Amino acid sequence: MNSLLNADDDWIEPLRLKIYPHIHKRLRQLGDKLGYNFYAIGHVGYNQYLGTVTEDEDVIEDEFESVGMVRNPIAALKSLSDERVSEGSWVLTHENDKYNLVEPGMQLHVTMFTHEDSQSGREIYAHYEDDWRTAARDHLNSANFSPELGVKKATTLIDNNTFLTLKELTRYH
Repeated sequence: MNSLLNADDDWIEPLRLKIYPHIHKRLRQLGDKLGYNFYAIGHVGYNQYLGTVTEDEDVIEDEFESVGMVRNPIAALKSLSDERVSEGSWVLTHENDKYNLVEPGMQLHVTMFTHEDSQSGREIYAHYEDDWRTAARDHLNSANFSPELGVKKATTLIDNNTFLTLKELTRYH
């Protein structure tokens, strides 16, 4: 399965962009019937912002892969309040975490967006939450959702184990 979730598998994002808006309404209806919070489209708050990097998307994704992260193709298609849509979704689970940042049953979810002003590089957002594979209901209902822990853990992961340099944009802090 990892062979379809690597840094060079950019085909996933355009597919998500095309399909997810069409299935969102149906998932919401199904979730209402089953008592789950099913969705295909979601929002990322600025409280999940951890920084901006100047490297291009391919370099960032190679670095994410080098620290054990994999693409997260089933993650909801995320947008920011300014309507920018996520350009990449990555996850680090306990099984792939060689740095002991992610507890069993949890995941570190990182999302990339283009710059607001279309400069090179990407804005990076993160949150920490239940691993959907082991606690689907808790994951969908945000039972242990933490932007603060996500930002802290993702910053530690990136700062200590990649050559990416996170720069803060003051408008978010």
